[in-house]
Amino acid sequence: GGIQVCGNAQNCVAVCPKEIPLTTSIARAGRAATVYSLKKCLER
Repeated sequence: GGIQVCGNAQNCVAVCPKEIPLTTSIARAGRAATVYSLKKCLER
């Protein structure tokens, strides 16, 4: 589960009743998590 397993198939965007750009949001969250993890790893 989680954002790292999103297949980016756009299915969630197609059915979102509020027209939220979910794949874009998920991608941004994934990048932010990666950057955070790398920064934490390099601080040591």
